[in-house]
Amino acid sequence: MNFFISQKIKNNSIIIKFLLRFNWFRKLYIKPKKGGFPAWIVKTDEERIQNKTTMFNVEKELCTKFMVTEKVDGQSATYFLEKIGHKYKFGVCSRNMNLTNDPNHGGSYWAVANKFDIENVLKQLIGKYDRVVLQGENLGDGIQGNKYNIKGYDFRAFNLIYPDRKVDTVEMGNLLFPFGIKTVPVLEKEFALKNSISEMVDYAKGNSTLFNTKREGCVFRNYKRNISFKVINPDFLLAEKD
Repeated sequence: MNFFISQKIKNNSIIIKFLLRFNWFRKLYIKPKKGGFPAWIVKTDEERIQNKTTMFNVEKELCTKFMVTEKVDGQSATYFLEKIGHKYKFGVCSRNMNLTNDPNHGGSYWAVANKFDIENVLKQLIGKYDRVVLQGENLGDGIQGNKYNIKGYDFRAFNLIYPDRKVDTVEMGNLLFPFGIKTVPVLEKEFALKNSISEMVDYAKGNSTLFNTKREGCVFRNYKRNISFKVINPDFLLAEKD
């Protein structure tokens, strides 16, 4: 089943799940609201580990390995490309809004899209698929206090999603490297979960690899099992309150 849509219909009927295999039904069933975030794209916010204790205990017992990346404190951005017949539709979104039709007032979102020529990057990457999504953090002037001391704007990708899969961070980095786009920092590729959630929180502490500042935390992903969660650095939260 389509990766994008499968995340949206977990509680829907078997019949709807079956019909969503067909393009004609998706066009009828999924109608994005004007200005709203596209219904077929999963938003970027990860669940905190404290809300996934059952999953944590199960995966710990299974010795499931996770890729760990730094959680970068920026401005969540989604860039997508749809192939419609022989034409393409490029989209730019904030965390909750579709800014596709507002290129002159999209601020840093469109500035990043233009700086890295993301529309053409996605045209190079879409391949045989009819949809591809690139998600990441916009960083720089005027964004979250610019704690990474960046001049202008930068972008760090954390998701590259095709209809049938999500590309792991290492492979994504290799695909994006020729276009001058970097991913969020990879901290570990084969991480075994700690014995407790408190130990996971301790692991998330430390400084950012991007600049001498407290890192926001870590994101843990297992791509084969489609599991992901975040662990926030409590020292980061304390620093933000000061």
